[in-house]
Amino acid sequence: MYFDGTFTVNVDKGRSFQMVQHNRYGIETELFWKGLAEGWETESISIWMELCKEAHVILDIGAAEGLYALVSKCLRPASRVLAFEPFALPSAELRGNISLNGYDIEVHEVALSDFSGEASFYATLESSNEGSLIPSPCNPGSRVAQRVRVATLADIIEREGLERVDLIKVDVEGAEPEVLGGMGPYLERFRPSIIVEILNDDVGRRVQERVEGLDYLYFDVNDDLRKGPKGIRRVPEIRKSVCLNYLLIQRPVASSLGIA
Repeated sequence: MYFDGTFTVNVDKGRSFQMVQHNRYGIETELFWKGLAEGWETESISIWMELCKEAHVILDIGAAEGLYALVSKCLRPASRVLAFEPFALPSAELRGNISLNGYDIEVHEVALSDFSGEASFYATLESSNEGSLIPSPCNPGSRVAQRVRVATLADIIEREGLERVDLIKVDVEGAEPEVLGGMGPYLERFRPSIIVEILNDDVGRRVQERVEGLDYLYFDVNDDLRKGPKGIRRVPEIRKSVCLNYLLIQRPVASSLGIA
């Protein structure tokens, strides 16, 4: 059952934020009916919430309506949160959700990759929250393209004067290796905790190539009971996720979470 209007998302210990539903199925519908603990990407969000508590600089890449960014700012108001969403419609919804809560989340209407310039960004008419610089993940029957600005994470880090990056979510429908590759030397320097979508084995292998030698541990995250018991499972290599996401973290961080 869909609806139009504002609703509250409860986080923990009396903390909450608001979002706007736009009368269509999506993340907002699941959150309204099931809440944060039972709705969208429950295990990934739970891990993200723990990691937010000690994070000073947080990047939500492929932010869509801004769920991960909003959770970050709600839990850690003093953190610097940057949200990246190049597609016009979800970017407008993201800005609306930020304004609704009075948050100081920084919105960058730019796609991230391993090059700078312009490119075609592909999305579907039915789901404006799913898009990529790669056309293949989208349904060809309803694919639309929009020219967008493209930057590298190294560009952003230098332009914004970021002296650290602690936590990153990357959900860009198959272009995740290019996003991490575009971080350049800052990936090794900062070694942030990363929640990254891995839709197939090729993406997994290429993401692993970007982080190999940097002492990351790999955890496959299952957010869907239809795929088996929910939770995370440490694995020796990155391949297609049992659900959607992987958690990549340094061993000390894993120890602090009790999962090393």
